This record gives sequence, structure tokens and C-alpha cells, in this order.
Amino acid sequence: MKSLNNYPKVTASNEFLDLESTLKHFSAEFFFYKYSINGEVSFVSDSVFNVLGYSPEEYKTYFSKLLTANPLNNQSESKIKQGLQGIIQDSYNLEIFSKSGNFCWLALYESPIYDENNSIIGLEGIAHNITKEKQNEIELSHIALNLQTYSKMATLGEATTNIAHEINQPLTYIDMVLQLIEFQLLNKTEIKNYDLLFERIKLGRHQIERISSIITHLRMYGRKDDLLNIEVNIADIINNCMMLFSERIRLSNTPVNIEYSSELPKIKINPNKIEQVLINLFQNALDACESKKEKGSIFIYIFKESNYLRIVFQDTGIGIPKEILNRIYEPFFTTKEVGKGTGLGLSIVNDIIRE
Repeated sequence: MKSLNNYPKVTASNEFLDLESTLKHFSAEFFFYKYSINGEVSFVSDSVFNVLGYSPEEYKTYFSKLLTANPLNNQSESKIKQGLQGIIQDSYNLEIFSKSGNFCWLALYESPIYDENNSIIGLEGIAHNITKEKQNEIELSHIALNLQTYSKMATLGEATTNIAHEINQPLTYIDMVLQLIEFQLLNKTEIKNYDLLFERIKLGRHQIERISSIITHLRMYGRKDDLLNIEVNIADIINNCMMLFSERIRLSNTPVNIEYSSELPKIKINPNKIEQVLINLFQNALDACESKKEKGSIFIYIFKESNYLRIVFQDTGIGIPKEILNRIYEPFFTTKEVGKGTGLGLSIVNDIIRE
């Protein structure tokens, strides 16, 4: 590839402007630069002042010190080296301090400069200020995270009855054991079978651990998604989902069939996010089955496929009309009655899986 300077300029006409005059209209967004064969900044256009506030000389002298501590910036040196070796490079981004001390994002587009002997003598590039786009991305990611959190809270709200049942069951048993011990102590009844008493106390402690695990799980599920990807057993996550909906499943008499191999490998994922995906799918399947006159059934299959773990949800509920299939991932789109759904379930499922 020859230097951009060696290409003939497009002459101005009523319809077109040449490259140089066109970029003058965008001088607050772009600047040109060059690297020498040694990888040092050898030229910067005056428009760097409009983008970052530095003079060309300041940018050339202090470039390496202007980069932030963002790990993404570590790619800069290798990109320059590869470009000087003639390796075709994709554009890449850098985070850099402006003279005012603000963070700025630059998208860099670079190509080698050749001499008359077709030898590489440097790199030239165009830097595009994409700070606004990056800020918009961050804002959108915050909005998406807030929507995911809202959806989680809505799910927990709908599961309140079942959660109360899951906690009340062990509490009832613990209360029964304590009443029995209290009765024996108040009436000074001789304890004839200590083994049986210890077994009941042991079961009571197990029920306390059960309540504790439910509360811990709810706290983990309800927290913001700041967990890292960790190795988990997908069957455990499925069981957690079943815990949230077990009472609803019992009351609606909806058969749930889960099939998976006992030798499923662990997978490295964010457990909170994948659980939110499964809960939303589970909730939709239950809604579909309960809306059918003849109660439907839910089928969940988990199996290893090549290097992947495939999870399949199926139900024999009312189904989705063909005319709205193309809208099911739209945020806030729902066919459910007011108060029954947020319209965020499948939209969030789609976003999480795409991540």
C-alpha cells in the first residue's frame, strides 16, 4: 500500500470536495499522524489540538505518557510493530487523556508507508474521536443492567408465594420439634428415646440450613451482576430455578420433565446471568401451560454437544402466534394481561445470551 500522500487528490467540483477540505469540516473529530520506522510519532496534524487540546509537538513528545491505565491500551505497541512489518491491521481503540484531563477514546486506522523501492518506512493513520459513542455505549450498558435488575426484582416478586412456602415448610418442622422438647421439659417427662430426640434435632438443624441456603441464594440472585464467570454445574442452577417455582408448579399441576446426563461437565459462566435466562424461560413456559385449557407440560433437556452444553426448553402450552414471532425480543412487548408480565423477559434473555 502506498502512502496516502501519493494518491492523486480528488478535484473539487459542485458535487464533491477533496479529502483534505472535507476533513476540515470534522477537525474536532479527526487528526492525522505518522510513525517512523522506529515506531515513534513523527508527524501529527494541527487538528490534534481541536480533538485533544495538545499541540502537534506536545502529542509527539508525550504520546506514551498520555495513555490511560486501561488494559486495552496494551495492544498499541504490538499493533504498531505488526503494521511496520506489513501485517494488515484492523482498526483499534485507545483511551487517552486530553489536555483538560478528561478521558477520550480514539479509533485508529493505520496503513504502512512505502518508499520507491517498495520498502516500509513508517506508518500513517487517521485518529477518530469516538468518545461520545463510547459514552453512549456505557450509558446503554447501564440502562440494560438496570432493566435486568428490574426484571429480577419483578421475578422475585412473582415468586414471593412460593418462597414463603419454601421457608414456612422447614419452619413448621422446627417449631414442632421445639414444642415437643418444651412439652417434655415443662412436664418433666422422662425422655426414653434420646436417639429419636437427637435425630429430630438433627433434622431441625438441616431445615435451618435449608432456610439459610434459600435466603443466601435469593441474596445472590438479587444482587447486581458483578460476579465473574466461574465454573458451575448447570444442574444446580436448574434446581435453584425449580426452588423458586416449585409451589406454583404444584398448585397448577404442571408436569415438568428434566432430562440430563449425570456426567455433564462444569461450564464457566456468570451463574446469576444464566439463572436469570433460565428463570425467564421457565416463567414463560409456565404461563403458556397455565393459559391452555388442557394443562400443558414442560420439558427441559440438557446435553453435551461437541464442545458445548445445549439446554433445550419445550412446552405444550398455547404457543406463540406467527404474526408476533418477529417481536418477541422487543423490550416491553407482551401479550400477557396487565400486571402479569413486564415484557422484558425474552428481551433480557436475548441480551444476556448475546453477551
